[in-house]
Amino acid sequence: MKQLLTLCLLSLLSFGGYAQSKPSKKQTLDYLDKTLKMSVGYVTYKNEKGTKYRIEGASFYPAEVKYEFNFYASSTDQNYLKYEQYSNIHWEDLEEVKIERNSKTMDKELTRIYIRFATKIRYDAQGGGDAIEMDDDMHYPTSFTLYILKTKAESVKKALERLRERAKEENKDPS
Repeated sequence: MKQLLTLCLLSLLSFGGYAQSKPSKKQTLDYLDKTLKMSVGYVTYKNEKGTKYRIEGASFYPAEVKYEFNFYASSTDQNYLKYEQYSNIHWEDLEEVKIERNSKTMDKELTRIYIRFATKIRYDAQGGGDAIEMDDDMHYPTSFTLYILKTKAESVKKALERLRERAKEENKDPS
């Protein structure tokens, strides 16, 4: 009987160790990618003149360390698709993740998450098929914005902070 009880206790303890493992960097980026895709179709900006920006696509690419965001802009005088890409992202340099709680200019289901880094990242954009001219300050910012469903905002913030910790662990000097 004692042996059976001891065996059961050891089994429970061994399973508990597996439940505590943290998601890998790739798993975290996959989660963020999946969560970003939930916001496709929502409006990120609208005004009284009828101008709207609707999300057409959003993706994290773990292997290339980049984030892409596409939206369709429509107004009374023009319509176009705009592509934005942020690359050269150093997650270990993440300084701030800030959730905007309320906005009157976008769909009520969405929220913005501002992400700021200690180092510059690369930003490229195209609007209506043409590259958008930018100076160096615009081309190498230290922040970008994610548009996320409000119900996912806190878990996305935690995932971003987990990415920072994972990146720091990866870049630690082994000595």
